[in-house]
Amino acid sequence: MRIGMILDHEFPPDMRVENEALSLVKSGHKVTLLSYNFSNLLSNEKYKDIEIKRININKKYAGKFKYQDNFLNAMRMYLKKYKALNKLNRL
Repeated sequence: MRIGMILDHEFPPDMRVENEALSLVKSGHKVTLLSYNFSNLLSNEKYKDIEIKRININKKYAGKFKYQDNFLNAMRMYLKKYKALNKLNRL
């Protein structure tokens, strides 16, 4: 299965998310992770068999999305395109 994960901060270094994603990969799933990019990390990267897609954003602006619901509302315009481009089964 192709699974998309959404993270409301920069990746890495979130060990919980990394462990969950790696567990899914080891189970035979393809995992794509969407996260913020506050620094000069690559916009698209393969990290330990996890596909990483990063959206460049100013950290002060991202701080306004403290709660997951606000983050998802702000990301809504990206999500349909993200799901289609990555041919995800679940997001």
